[in-house]
Amino acid sequence: MATLPNKIIAHLGRTPDFETEVILQDDGAGVGPYIKTWNAAEAQPTSAQLDAADAAATTAQALQTVQDTRKGAYPSVNDFMEAYTEKEIGSDSTKWDAYVIAYNKVRTDNPKP
Repeated sequence: MATLPNKIIAHLGRTPDFETEVILQDDGAGVGPYIKTWNAAEAQPTSAQLDAADAAATTAQALQTVQDTRKGAYPSVNDFMEAYTEKEIGSDSTKWDAYVIAYNKVRTDNPKP
């Protein structure tokens, strides 16, 4: 199940400013966050509309998690530049081959939903 902010993003099709347009609050009563103030130009969604956006929001949330994980796991840009330069200028593809293997491993280990 997606978080309330992600359901709102999925419903609106954009990310609102959660400090001025859509203010959420959690009173700590165990029911989770709710919309405290709605200042967005669009009409405030109903619970049913937010529930309808849940599947899209859950997918978007899962994709963001994969992208964040991949970002931290990919070989560095410096590794790329060094490997590519040695392959193209030095005619030695050893580092390039290792880079490609590491890059593809990240993609395989962290598939998109």
